[in-house]
Amino acid sequence: MSAAGKPSPPAVAQGEARVPKYMPPLDGLRAFACLAVLVFHLEVPFCQLGWSGVFLFFVISGFLITGILLDTKDREGYFRNFYIRRSLRIFPIYYLLLAAVVVWIKWRGEPLGALGWYVVYAQNILIGRESFSVAFPHWMNHTWTLAVEEQFYLLWPLCVFLLSRRALVVMSVSLIGVSILCRAWFSLAVENVFLTFTPLPCVVDSLAVGALLALLVRGGGRWTAASLARIGRWLVVASGIPLVALVAGHGHGKYWRPEEYLLGSIPNLLLFTLMAGFFGGVILVAVCGGGLTSRVLNLRFLRHIGRISYGLYLYHFPVFVWMPVVLQKLGVPVSGSLKWRLLAGAANMIGTYLVALASWHLVEKHCLALKETLAPARAGVRPAAPAAGSRPCLSMED
Repeated sequence: MSAAGKPSPPAVAQGEARVPKYMPPLDGLRAFACLAVLVFHLEVPFCQLGWSGVFLFFVISGFLITGILLDTKDREGYFRNFYIRRSLRIFPIYYLLLAAVVVWIKWRGEPLGALGWYVVYAQNILIGRESFSVAFPHWMNHTWTLAVEEQFYLLWPLCVFLLSRRALVVMSVSLIGVSILCRAWFSLAVENVFLTFTPLPCVVDSLAVGALLALLVRGGGRWTAASLARIGRWLVVASGIPLVALVAGHGHGKYWRPEEYLLGSIPNLLLFTLMAGFFGGVILVAVCGGGLTSRVLNLRFLRHIGRISYGLYLYHFPVFVWMPVVLQKLGVPVSGSLKWRLLAGAANMIGTYLVALASWHLVEKHCLALKETLAPARAGVRPAAPAAGSRPCLSMED
């Protein structure tokens, strides 16, 4: 809401082709994505699809990263600046946590096992191959998603650099098809359900949908904010209806474990693609439509949670594993009556939040401040001017 109490306008550039540095509704979406994963791992009733927050993260990443790359493609230091800025965002707390895990393993006198896979962000392949039973602390299993994104960050900048926008559209659409085929192969032929979603090729459709959104909103004035919001609403309906039908038809209760909905199920091979389309529509509505969706996502609490969502995601599983140990040592039961289970769940959430908040203030924001020193982002205007009276919906936030 504005200071005068009027509804907030769409988070879009108004009448010019300038790319805003920060887009608050996307932090709101990150908050929903992160909280969905947390309640899923807490096994909150009726939150079987909480894991879908991971795929919302993927679509947001595809959207933002492709936008950043398109907007800096013709600038000096394209590759250098991108990789420095990504490294400053992702690496510090990841490797700090990994170092803490190594110290814990050595203190216990145990072998380091699969550490090398985690060091080079390849654990998603190992975790999928070994069905989440790897020779490494299981409370690092959730980092398979970070490996997927890092592999995307490694490969996608070269694609954007070498290909025209039209070719990128063709490639992104093709990757959606490739992703569905890869899931079919691992589900129906290999019969390893975990490899249907841990390797990059099997989930690249979500990242590709985000990339298509970034290309769409950078249409050189071809689309107004209102028209893009209408496309978003159409995507929400066109993807949401078959998505709801698929989940209802298969049985909502079966979506706790991938073995129950992915293995041998041909319709569910489209599940992640439908989710990506739905989340893509939500993103367009959020950043281009204004209105209630944008106002909700602009709530200060959600923007705050979204801002620290990387830390929340990274730390939540270790906290969820170790918090019951701490509570039991304090004489607090973590099972039994509903009261104690709720208390344990609240302790997990609060503990995760406090660790992520400390991480943000002690580490992350200081590393992010180095971006402008080591790899300055030059604000600029895109070459193509918008059509008269249009409001191009462009966004970039890294």
